[in-house]
Amino acid sequence: MTLIQQVYGPFFLRTLAALVALDVLSFLTLHSVWETILFGAFTLALVVIAIRKPEWLLPLALAEVISTSNGHSLNVELFGVSIGLRMVVFAVLLVATAWKCAKNRTTYLTSSRFLVLFLFASVVILALVQGIVAGHSIRDVYLDTNGYLAFLYIWAAIVWVQTSKDRHRLFQAFGAGVTWLTSKTLLFVLLFAHMQGKALVPINTWIRDTRLGELTFQFDHVYRVFLQSQWFVVVALLLVVAYLVFERHRDSHARLMVIPMFSVLLISLSRSFWVGALAGGIVLLGWFVLKGRMRPFFNRLFTFVTLGVASVAWLYVLVALPIQGLQRASLGTLFSQRATKTSDIAIDSRKQLLPPLLSAFGEAPIQGHGLGKNVRYRTQDPKYIESHNTDLVSTYAFEWGWIDVLVKFGVVGTAMLLLVLILCVRELWKAAIIDTDRSWIYAAGMASVAALSVTHFFSPYLNHPIGWMTVAFLFAFIPAQCQATVKVEHTAQIPMPKRTLEGAVPRT
Repeated sequence: MTLIQQVYGPFFLRTLAALVALDVLSFLTLHSVWETILFGAFTLALVVIAIRKPEWLLPLALAEVISTSNGHSLNVELFGVSIGLRMVVFAVLLVATAWKCAKNRTTYLTSSRFLVLFLFASVVILALVQGIVAGHSIRDVYLDTNGYLAFLYIWAAIVWVQTSKDRHRLFQAFGAGVTWLTSKTLLFVLLFAHMQGKALVPINTWIRDTRLGELTFQFDHVYRVFLQSQWFVVVALLLVVAYLVFERHRDSHARLMVIPMFSVLLISLSRSFWVGALAGGIVLLGWFVLKGRMRPFFNRLFTFVTLGVASVAWLYVLVALPIQGLQRASLGTLFSQRATKTSDIAIDSRKQLLPPLLSAFGEAPIQGHGLGKNVRYRTQDPKYIESHNTDLVSTYAFEWGWIDVLVKFGVVGTAMLLLVLILCVRELWKAAIIDTDRSWIYAAGMASVAALSVTHFFSPYLNHPIGWMTVAFLFAFIPAQCQATVKVEHTAQIPMPKRTLEGAVPRT
């Protein structure tokens, strides 16, 4: 059974249709009374799903995180605070999770998982109290806390993913999310290359006001299309590469999947993603060496290079045709300059932010300052200066992700967060050793943790639902016998049918 056969299925189609409908309705109702009505309708639908099909909630939450970046496809204003649809999905998921645990009188957590998650939850709660007591802005404390509370996705994933059927459903939701994310990224590339003037204003306004991402003009008809949730393309690429190296029979469809996804990674022009993907690739390479898979890797190396070239060609086709005059070398130059440039607005802002951040960390290195801590620095961003009439920035959200954690939680709290990632890697490693038929999944999972950790150095993801949903997704694929120390109730090992492709997620 091929990889695409495992990703594709009825739940994939339902989820993909729901994501497309959500974006279309979001675009059509933006800033209208209908947006509020739709928000209520979606909330009611989620409650109905929680009652009738609660096992659908986590896959739908995963797909929503992948598709909408910051979760504001639909919004309502309550007491001056913007409430996005993601908050409703998260709240309904947690209530359903707590109800299931109370009903069955179990947390579904092994002793190691319970201890690690309890310690990190304690750190977040203490940092919340610390931020309030220190007099930090309540709004900033609230927004900061929201990002870190997303670690509870891990608990939900452990509770709701117990059988092979659950894992297959989650895998289909992941596939649907990445498919739509990839499709709309390339659609934006096409539209902004071929449409002009006023026709682009509604699209750009929707992207900006729903916080989906940002589009930045580069040259000729080429725009940078950056969506924060494009991070999941890195995870998907690591999965596909690992799958191809461990495949028993040639899977042409899996190879073709690389082209649009790698195109998205390129046009994001995100150096953080590129460095993270490189780190993940190095971990995968190490696993190939350890498991004696270097010959298959080298056999496919030419294929990987060809797919990379095809990805650039695909972008060229989207942008240049039928418009004439785009230099063939232009895209290559754009990517190489982006990778090697040592000074631009984003890099300079990070450099300006670094000294104040290190100074703030030095003031409270052990316990941190608590959530909502603000740091001031000067920026050279002309857009910010024009809109705020000052170059002085005061913010609680920092680009340096790990320093953000150190400033808010201190060394002790940062150690607790690292324990969560270490536990995930430890269990993935154990799973890869025990469950050799699916070792490619666990190897890609370990590579994804490495990629996420490195990406978080330069762009914050572990204080955001995107990062924590990634970790939850990886925990969900760890079989019960590979979880540490204590037998877990109500779990089941993924069965492996005979003569399936090595590592395929079996149908049930």
